[in-house]
Amino acid sequence: MDRWSPRLYSYIFYNTGEETVARRLLHSVMAEVIHTVISKPRLNNLSVLIFSIAHRQILYYCRENRAVAKREIVPIESVVRQNNATINAIDGYFFNRFRQFSLETKQILLLRYVCGVTLFELSQIVGQSEEHLLQTIERAKIYFQ
Repeated sequence: MDRWSPRLYSYIFYNTGEETVARRLLHSVMAEVIHTVISKPRLNNLSVLIFSIAHRQILYYCRENRAVAKREIVPIESVVRQNNATINAIDGYFFNRFRQFSLETKQILLLRYVCGVTLFELSQIVGQSEEHLLQTIERAKIYFQ
């Protein structure tokens, strides 16, 4: 659990924007993972399971909150600073561009680059082909240039 918690928490915190909600969702994700592991002990890839559950819960949370009220998105800089990483090389241009992506594209980029999920695992998590994900990532790279 310690192996996934920091990356998973960063992913959840960016999407929720509130520490208490992020902690609650992290506990909810881990509880569902434990329940799934107990009920299906023969799992191929635990990372895929963890991030699939987190991805599903984040999408549900974002859609639910978008319907209730529009809220200000937490700047990703605060998540990066929280992880003790430096953002000197990255300027506001990157973050402004990132905020303009669709919810699904943001999730793909966050899972790929913040959580460090492989492309194969990412295709299993979001239910899209690797080719489609590569196209999405390449379009994002072009958009950032």
